[in-house]
Amino acid sequence: MREYIKVPSIAGNLTDEEIQKVKVDRDEELYRIIHLLIIASENVLVIGDRGQGKTFLSRLVHNKIEQENSNILPVRIDLTGLHFYQEPFFHTMWLPILILNQLCKEIWINLFKKEYSKLLNIHDNLEEIKLFKKKSEKKVIEVYNILKKEELKVRNEMHASIGASIGIKGDTGSKESHEWKNRKLQNFEILELIKELKEAINKDFSKNRIVLICDEANKLTEESQQIILNSYIDFLGSNQFNFLLVASNHEDVKYFAMKSSLFRVIELNGFKKIAYIKDLIEKSFDISKIKIDENIYELIFEKFKGHVRYSIEVFIRSLYIMNETNKSDVNTDMVKIASDQVFKEIEDWKSRITAHNTK
Repeated sequence: MREYIKVPSIAGNLTDEEIQKVKVDRDEELYRIIHLLIIASENVLVIGDRGQGKTFLSRLVHNKIEQENSNILPVRIDLTGLHFYQEPFFHTMWLPILILNQLCKEIWINLFKKEYSKLLNIHDNLEEIKLFKKKSEKKVIEVYNILKKEELKVRNEMHASIGASIGIKGDTGSKESHEWKNRKLQNFEILELIKELKEAINKDFSKNRIVLICDEANKLTEESQQIILNSYIDFLGSNQFNFLLVASNHEDVKYFAMKSSLFRVIELNGFKKIAYIKDLIEKSFDISKIKIDENIYELIFEKFKGHVRYSIEVFIRSLYIMNETNKSDVNTDMVKIASDQVFKEIEDWKSRITAHNTK
């Protein structure tokens, strides 16, 4: 099977070069997002069912901004960093720290061209900090050291709160402790740190705007996504940056985003043409030595309404069937079997989600 696969099927595992090679359609969505973020200076919420290419689209946005806007620093934020904490409350507490952390890392690696391990090991050593000449370098070190102390404090308080909730002595788990009244950094303080970073990199690198591209929010629970949007209107609506958030296709999330006027909502659906499915498969797989029945593309398109990931999955399973039956072609019978398998798994998954949400 491996000999047929040109690129990984998960967008997060693709290199920038591979992203461009397998790009199919999405020009309309890409240019609309770029216009909203760069020209209109608005925030954008990208929603859609799983596997429709939301992460892929966010990668395209990042690359296009980086290539065509020398005054803008695009920063990718992977919100899978929030998944360690299962409670939605913890997600909201951790979000600003995660964003600021990634911003420091992006500046250090991509602007300064320095190894991240160097930043990790500087700490508060004044003599070592003096070796850095640029204002922006010293500012990143200063902010990063503040951030690491805050991270440690938040982690300790989270662990203490979790311990209290399961009966471990040492923290009462009181309402006051859960409200985080003693947190050092508030939203406005983190925004001020971002402002200082932006001023520093503008002086040294002529970067006067920051675009935060937050991916994988859709992997959080619907409750977490709503709480994040609700809790951070002031933070996400700041004029210190523009925001692209990739979230789920849940009606409550979409409704809140539109009601708050914080985001312009773009809904990502399946490909609109059979030709795009064919193009996607030909770019993703080496099929030069395989005979393909041209009717399979229409079958896949009709069954899954142009859905990106499901179409790829059906073709992969068709290749497995081809190998198992010692054939050298992919025909409609194989695709029908593979489609039924994938469709059944989708229905089973939806049933589990429904059962979980109704508990």
